[in-house]
Amino acid sequence: NDFATMPSFHQIMKSIEGYFENRDYNIMPVNTKPTDISLLKKVISKHKVDGVILTRTIENGIDIKYLQEQRVPFVGVGSYEDEKVYQVDADQENGCGELTSVLLKKGIRRIALFCANAEHVVTQSRYRGFLKAFQENELAINKKFVFNEVDYPEVIARAIEDCLKEQIECIICMDDNICLNVLNRLRAENVSVPRDIKIASFYNSSILDIYYPPITAIYFNTQELGRVAAKMLYDLLNENETPRKIKLGYQVILKESTK
Repeated sequence: NDFATMPSFHQIMKSIEGYFENRDYNIMPVNTKPTDISLLKKVISKHKVDGVILTRTIENGIDIKYLQEQRVPFVGVGSYEDEKVYQVDADQENGCGELTSVLLKKGIRRIALFCANAEHVVTQSRYRGFLKAFQENELAINKKFVFNEVDYPEVIARAIEDCLKEQIECIICMDDNICLNVLNRLRAENVSVPRDIKIASFYNSSILDIYYPPITAIYFNTQELGRVAAKMLYDLLNENETPRKIKLGYQVILKESTK
């Protein structure tokens, strides 16, 4: 899936643009991929930008390594295991752990997890939270029910078929895009939510807000993530003091899809 099509990306970008436009800065969107940062290198080499905000972080990211080598001020939206990197993130791990724990305490045991791109740090954080919830509730995870790289409708269709055969009680989706694809497939198969299977998402967005039944999910304030990242970069560019790492909160919202 293209990250740039997701509502969270647009909310982050809108906040960043709004912050800098009010301070007479111009914004230049640059598309990168985990294995291709040629456009980023081009604008840096031609001195077209003073600083960079990375709207997602990738494990051992070549973009971060390059920006560090070039000594370009930058901020990452998302956690990164390098204390020298300026970064802002929501508390993904604890949020996902809390939602999973709530479901476990409701007596739901046969839970499947549909995962996103494992290279993304946010995916790793959310997965750690999922694992931690099982550990804290002294329950074992059946890795057979953890479906990786569920990014395409045909992959989701096969995973859902397995879940229905195994009588899975609840599917937790790693993000809103996966959740929407799961819901659409279940509807096509005439599978009722939550009667036949419960659904929850580790990320809420506008595309889930309009779905019926309402979906249990975690709310992270992506607009605030963008605003804080923009302020951090602004402070770096103006040599103001700023913390290297800021972590924002979350809200677990229980709705009809897990009743």
